[in-house]
Amino acid sequence: MTGPNDSEWRERFLRGDKDVIEEIYRQTFEDVRRAAGTVLHEPADRDAVVHEVYVQLLSSRELRASHRGGQMGAWLGAIARHQALDFARRESRLVDLSAIDQASTKIDPLEDLRREMVRFASRLDPERQELIRLRYVEGMTQMEAAAKLGKPRSTLEDWEHQFKRALAAHVAGKRPANDGKEPH
Repeated sequence: MTGPNDSEWRERFLRGDKDVIEEIYRQTFEDVRRAAGTVLHEPADRDAVVHEVYVQLLSSRELRASHRGGQMGAWLGAIARHQALDFARRESRLVDLSAIDQASTKIDPLEDLRREMVRFASRLDPERQELIRLRYVEGMTQMEAAAKLGKPRSTLEDWEHQFKRALAAHVAGKRPANDGKEPH
């Protein structure tokens, strides 16, 4: 991405060129998601705000024209945080703004990852959930986990490969059709 300082890029950005907006989306998504998450802890609420930020970026020339330079992720993150505050006020879910301000300065990136992993793993069937627990929580080898589950080690190896592909797709924002389960 050339960027906001390049006049051709800036003109394409102001016009709402879909390629430029898509590039911005890819590069700023995590910043925007994190900013909304400092206010909204419910994933569905946070995702709704993030979606709205990018819809507005795509559809509003006025919003695009308000960008005066600097880090695009920080600018969109500030917009997301303000929209999240508005959302929380509308939904009466905001209890103490000072607590949110303190929480936003003490973000633990691993906590967000843990919540996302739990949410992802909850979609898997019970045997695969047990495999994840045995291998990645208890630290068993594949052989030990295979014996405990009564499955061939090669089956667990296949499950782990499927799990890793499904997790990578989940993290990238895509949801595979089989959610890490064996193909039909």
